[in-house]
Amino acid sequence: LGIECNVNMLAPHAKECHYSVEGMPAEESYLDSVGRINNVTRYAVVDNNRNVTFSVQASKPATLLRYPLYTVSQSDSGFEKNFQGSCIILCFEVSDALELDMTLSLQ
Repeated sequence: LGIECNVNMLAPHAKECHYSVEGMPAEESYLDSVGRINNVTRYAVVDNNRNVTFSVQASKPATLLRYPLYTVSQSDSGFEKNFQGSCIILCFEVSDALELDMTLSLQ
């Protein structure tokens, strides 16, 4: 079972905007990073410039997949790659008795 969330903090490679996941090294926490982390029960996307934090907490551990979303647009100078946000997917093992409680928070 996968639950996807897309967020945009407008600064894909800045120290002020980052993922916050236990055990994630700082160099991998940029919002334009690609990766996978196992046994995650909580993650947050933080924007220190605006003092905003979006967090998700799950009652069961999951595998967190993350990658940046881009679009391509055409301008006077040619084609441009534009950052549109960050995709975060929590992947849970499916069992016959899967019960899951999730808490979403925006501060």
